[in-house]
Amino acid sequence: MDVKSLFRMPRLKYVIYTAVMILVWFPFLKRVSYAICYDKTQGTVDGWQVFESQGRRGRRLTYYPIVDYKVSGIVYTTYGSRYERDEFNTGAPVTVLYDPESPGDAYLYNFISFWGPPLMWIVPLSLFLTMMLGLDIFKARKKRKKQAIELRSMDDDQYSANDKDRLSW
Repeated sequence: MDVKSLFRMPRLKYVIYTAVMILVWFPFLKRVSYAICYDKTQGTVDGWQVFESQGRRGRRLTYYPIVDYKVSGIVYTTYGSRYERDEFNTGAPVTVLYDPESPGDAYLYNFISFWGPPLMWIVPLSLFLTMMLGLDIFKARKKRKKQAIELRSMDDDQYSANDKDRLSW
């Protein structure tokens, strides 16, 4: 069996679409589990970590908020997302999600830093995959309808058992 005949099998296509959608949505579902299972605490923006990089347009500075938070009397530090530059000031209170078993594993809990990065690529990719699946279903239905019209035009005695089985849903 060659690769082309493998992808002509409609059920396999749908299995592949489903597997790709699960892989696409996995980072978002992982964030949902963090939101459910992690504990929340208050932290404060302690300052900004600045990273310098060379881009096509010259030197580029990226700012990440440094957030300190306390769990069981121990102070931990985590970094926020670069998309939060204009959202926080030094000393501002923020909500932090942390793993109760490993308090050093933490995320800032606001929409931009927590939900933004996975959604920025999940939504367009999901729309694209859904559109491709819809086109595939449309083509399959059109082909099945054409086959049904051709078979109806034949006499009943010309039907083969294989043709009848193929058209039954």
